[in-house]
This record gives sequence, C-alpha cells and structure tokens, in this order.
Amino acid sequence: QEYDAKILLKIATSIRDPIWVDYELPQLNVHVVNENVTTDYWWWYGYCSSGTDPFYSTFDWNWYGYHDEGEHVLYRHKTKPIEVHTIQHRFSSDHTWTENCAIAVRVASDVFILYGCDSRWGERRFGCSSGSEYIEVYKQWDWYEIHLPTGTRISVWKSMNRRLNIFISLSRTD
Repeated sequence: QEYDAKILLKIATSIRDPIWVDYELPQLNVHVVNENVTTDYWWWYGYCSSGTDPFYSTFDWNWYGYHDEGEHVLYRHKTKPIEVHTIQHRFSSDHTWTENCAIAVRVASDVFILYGCDSRWGERRFGCSSGSEYIEVYKQWDWYEIHLPTGTRISVWKSMNRRLNIFISLSRTD
C-alpha cells in the first residue's frame, strides 16, 4: 500500500538557545511505501541462508544439504552486478561434510572477502576506488552485517572459529 502524507510542524521554542525561538519549520512531504512492514516481518521480501555443514534454505522456503567442496554462488542479482559466493571446505579427510569457510560479496568493482579456509581468519576489501564503495560492512565480535546499496542485508556469523553461517535478507526492491 502506498500513499502520500504531509507533515506540518509547529513553531519551535527553546529556552536554551534563542536562535530557535519563533522558528517555523517548513512542511515535509513523505511518501509511505508499505505501512505494514515491521521488524516482525524481516523475511517478508525474501530470505535465504547457508549454515553449519552446510544446510541451505532458499527464497521459496525449501531446505536441503549440499556437501561438495569448492566455490559456489549463493546469490546473484538478476539485473545488477551483485553476487555472493561461498567456499565450502572439508576440514578433515574423515569428514563426510563440508563447511562454509569463506564468503565474497561483490557489488560492481567493490568486493568484501572473509576467509578462514586455512583456519587463519582474514578479511579483505579490494577493487573499490574513492567514490566506488558500494558495500557497507559492520562488525561486532564474530558477527558481520553487510549492507548492499539496494537495501539487501547479509549477516555472517563466524561459528566455532572455523565455519560461517550466512543469512541473506532481501530488500523490497530486490
């Protein structure tokens, strides 16, 4: 549901700063895109994941396991130069499963990589020049949140210091 709204703010008053006394703010025009979206509906526009050894959930809510080693495309935008790749690695020859040990997120020439396939973790950013940074990366402890310019968000959790759990939440535009 979409509609336009107008907001008119009253005259501002301030006891502490006389510059704001009798200042009248201009009218604001707001275009509301979807009034029903709340944090309870984070999955509404699309959600997929790859986690643990790895189990995948797709945008159409199917779940499956996939245990081949190598680099795989987890997400590719249909019209924009946006991709998310993972690397699955078998950490021991006696393991029948693989684990996500690296992720690469690319938007045009801007690339962010988190790599730990050799059990030494590193992160790297390359390919972006001044004015060409399209990816925003936020880190807190073992959690990374990667924001794409379309609004899509990629959450990455480094688990047990050797595997990655990856969650992609699509924006409305994607």
